[in-house]
Amino acid sequence: MYGARTSSRHFRPNPRYPRDTRARLRRPQWHGKGYREGGDKLFFQLHRSCSYGRGFSRYFESYETANMHDLLGGLENEVSRDYKLPENLHFEFFLRRTQIIGEDALVGSVFDGGETVYAKAFDDEGIQFVFCSGPFGDVWQAKERRGRRVSQSRNPKNFNSQFVIYLSSPGLNRSDTTLSMISDLSPPGFNESDIGLPRVSEFLHSDSNRSDFTLPGSSNPLPPNNSSTQLQN
Repeated sequence: MYGARTSSRHFRPNPRYPRDTRARLRRPQWHGKGYREGGDKLFFQLHRSCSYGRGFSRYFESYETANMHDLLGGLENEVSRDYKLPENLHFEFFLRRTQIIGEDALVGSVFDGGETVYAKAFDDEGIQFVFCSGPFGDVWQAKERRGRRVSQSRNPKNFNSQFVIYLSSPGLNRSDTTLSMISDLSPPGFNESDIGLPRVSEFLHSDSNRSDFTLPGSSNPLPPNNSSTQLQN
């Protein structure tokens, strides 16, 4: 695992991507920076940022002599195994906040192993979506987040269904999955006033007063106060 041979090739850094300032270790760690398997295969983390929450990562391997077109196609195929995108969404991949594009540059000019690539889902307007799994099926929901990728500000009060994409089976109507109001589930002739709790005064005798009641084990310091009884001098 340790002490694997590093790449014998020297690549000119691609100016599009920020340089990785981490130093290579003399004994590169497994799947880390500078590690090569077979002399030309490197590994990095592919993070599924399109998943709801913090997402998750898996290793992805690529040859350092492949071009960025091949790398981008491999990334899309790998993420497509985990997520099914609607027609109006597409994947984008980022390295150090820089979007990866297909070009003739070699992978070795961008990657040295041990990096993290972030996979995200966007629509044509640049709104980011995340995958959510709920009781009524799988949903792609717009992600509220500050940044340049959000093309317009949205108030939660004005949030409508165009920012939620349902992945349902054929023949399933979204209106069938809506929850009915409690009043709609009530039997005929049901009145909400029938379940109201009676007030405490209804439990008391007409001639009784609250001061006549004492807690068990305690004495009542006040005498009964009956409005019908009058003190005579």
